[in-house]
Amino acid sequence: MKTILILIFSLFLTSLIEAKEITKLQTPKKTTLISLIDWDGNELLSERGELDNDGIAKSSCKIILKWFDTAKSFILIKEGKDYYYQIDKIYKCNIKKDYAYFSLKKVELLKKPVEVKLKRDTLYSEDITQSNQLQDINLLIDEAIRNQKQKKYDKAIEYYKKVISLKPDHVEALISLGICYFSLSKYKESIDAYQKALLYSGDYKHEILSKIATSYFGIGNYEKAIESYRKALELSPNNPEIHFSLGLAFYVNGKKEEAFQQYVSLRRLDLRLAEELFDILYR
Repeated sequence: MKTILILIFSLFLTSLIEAKEITKLQTPKKTTLISLIDWDGNELLSERGELDNDGIAKSSCKIILKWFDTAKSFILIKEGKDYYYQIDKIYKCNIKKDYAYFSLKKVELLKKPVEVKLKRDTLYSEDITQSNQLQDINLLIDEAIRNQKQKKYDKAIEYYKKVISLKPDHVEALISLGICYFSLSKYKESIDAYQKALLYSGDYKHEILSKIATSYFGIGNYEKAIESYRKALELSPNNPEIHFSLGLAFYVNGKKEEAFQQYVSLRRLDLRLAEELFDILYR
């Protein structure tokens, strides 16, 4: 019975916290029209692409290939007003999957584009970038999220570790690293990642403590799980998910009366979760 409960609980918490953290990590992007303009102002190619707040654009590889073929070309982003940009750096151009990431530098007048030290022929490899490929944290995060969504957790872990090597106090990356480890049932590694995140966290402390508790739950250390959930509740006393998790931890640890008290608290916070906990306690 305990094994089944642990499995259900792990699946419930993994899907819940994974979705939340991926949303936090994603850099806000807006869809925009990206046009390639020659020196005389003629439009050479136009397509819908993405632009984030840090000036990183994403398009198909056609834009980059055409840019290399026309030395006098500029990027035009149309968002209400027309702004001209020069391509500053090409971070990634994956011909096989047909997407490219590149940074843009805004210019007031049409000037000769800056030279990008990358030969046109090399773009035909499956996955090329400049020497500092994907060292930009936002791009690393994008790659980590893409792999995490596809449940390629080992690959996502690699990218999150790269982010952390560049920015050791990147709380969201540390949390997501812990989630990936948790998804692979590597609970001790997930606890280590969460505890590091706890050192730098501000508003996230209750969430991180809850995740630490969930990992302790995974390895069967219910006393430690209860201790961490209680600490999380001190910081966020009206959090229904923590009450539910604590109630389940109490129940699995044989403390049914304490578990019932969490059910009582849940009834005024989230009736659906309260009913789920009640079904587990008394079915």
